Amino acid sequence: AGFTSGTVSVTSTNGCGTSSARTLNISILQAAAPGVIDVAVTTPCPNRVYTYSLPALTANATSILWTVNGGTILTGQGTSSITVSYPSTAVNGTVSAQSINNCSVSTIRSTDVRLPACPLNPPPPIGKNSGNDNTEGARENTVESTLPAVASLEVKIFPNPTVSDFIIKVLTASGEEINLRVIDFQGRLYKSFKVMPYQTIALGAELKPGTYLVEVRQGTQVKTTKVIKF
Repeated sequence: AGFTSGTVSVTSTNGCGTSSARTLNISILQAAAPGVIDVAVTTPCPNRVYTYSLPALTANATSILWTVNGGTILTGQGTSSITVSYPSTAVNGTVSAQSINNCSVSTIRSTDVRLPACPLNPPPPIGKNSGNDNTEGARENTVESTLPAVASLEVKIFPNPTVSDFIIKVLTASGEEINLRVIDFQGRLYKSFKVMPYQTIALGAELKPGTYLVEVRQGTQVKTTKVIKF
C-alpha cells in the first residue's frame, strides 16, 4: 500500500555462468490534476441548478472526487461533470475537484462560488393574461403589470475589478433571447452562451488576469462592459 517506486530485475543462468541483469523500473501512475472547472447555469432562480465540468477525465485518473461547499450535488459524482443545486439564499462557498485512481490522488482544483440571494418576487414570464383577456385594455394592463420596471437592456456586473469571478445579471423588459460573449481586447472569444432575463450567473473564475469585454446582445440592443481581473 505504501509503494511509490522500485525495480524488477531478471538474470539468465546455465551451467557455465549467469548473465547480466535486465531491469525494469516500476512506479505508480500519479493521477494528474484536474483542468479548469467550467461553470454553466442549468436552472435560474429560485430553484437554481449549476453545472460544473472539466475538459475531460484527467490523465491516469479513474474517477473525479467532487466536493461542494454551499450546495448539494445532484448528479455526476465520480465523473467529469456534476450538477449542483443551490438554495435561494445567498451562497458563499467552493466547488473542488480531485483526480483519483487506485494508487494516488491529485492536487485539488477549486473555484469560488458567490451567489446573491434570489429576488423575493422574481418577475413573472411575459405572456397572455391568465384571467379575463377579452378586451385589448385588459391585455395591455396585464403586460404593464407583469413587465419589470426596466426601460431597456441593462447589464449589472460586480465586483469589477475582481480577483476571482464576476457576478452578472441582465435586466430587460423584453422576452427575446439574450446572448453573452466574453472576449479579450484582441477580439479573441473566450466563452459564449445564452442567459435568461434576471438570471444571475458567476463567470470568470477560469480567466487569466487581464482586461476583457463582456458583450450582451438582445435583438438589436448591445451592451459592452469592460471588466478587469487581477
